[in-house]
Amino acid sequence: HAMLAAEQRLATATTTTAPVAPVTPARASAALTAFETGTGTQLDPGQRALVTTFATSSRLLVAGLGPAGSGKTTAMRAYAHIAGAAGIRVIALAPSAAAADVLSADMGVHADTLHKFLHEYTRGPHAVRLAAGQPVTGPASMFALRPGDVVLIDEAGMASTPHLDQITAIAARRGAVVRLLGDHQQLSSPAAGGALRLITAEAGAAELTT
Repeated sequence: HAMLAAEQRLATATTTTAPVAPVTPARASAALTAFETGTGTQLDPGQRALVTTFATSSRLLVAGLGPAGSGKTTAMRAYAHIAGAAGIRVIALAPSAAAADVLSADMGVHADTLHKFLHEYTRGPHAVRLAAGQPVTGPASMFALRPGDVVLIDEAGMASTPHLDQITAIAARRGAVVRLLGDHQQLSSPAAGGALRLITAEAGAAELTT
């Protein structure tokens, strides 16, 4: 029953409107063009659609899919550029430390694990202050969600359903949004998983196919 309830909350989050305004399509397009010009990188239509969806959607939870080699890394670099241009902070997370290290290197932002994020909000020394939205100091400060922040979870197909549910609930309480990126065809979580596949079936996803 608890797992079914968690799945239902995640499905509901895909249709829930976040309390903050997303990036406008015009502003996202301009920032994306600036990224391509500045880096000499040309995004394909699928990458542009994924980045634009992540940036402009007003939904609390949005999923993006792509198999290995489809350009997810380049798309997320572009997304980080758009978010930065709009003054939006991205908190990057991954299911494992190895995946978090790769995400850090690929996006140029510090990334950490889902477990570390949840530890800080549930059992860490600043858990009460983080949950209340109060300022904290030290390493935990990177996890202090503010309205308008984006929690980006890479390799989301390997994240457990309870973890995705908990992080989405925290983001909703703090006025942040969640963006999932992964491949629902790959190996799933060793814990109870399948949430990315469920979300894709229930609400669709921006998908890279080239």
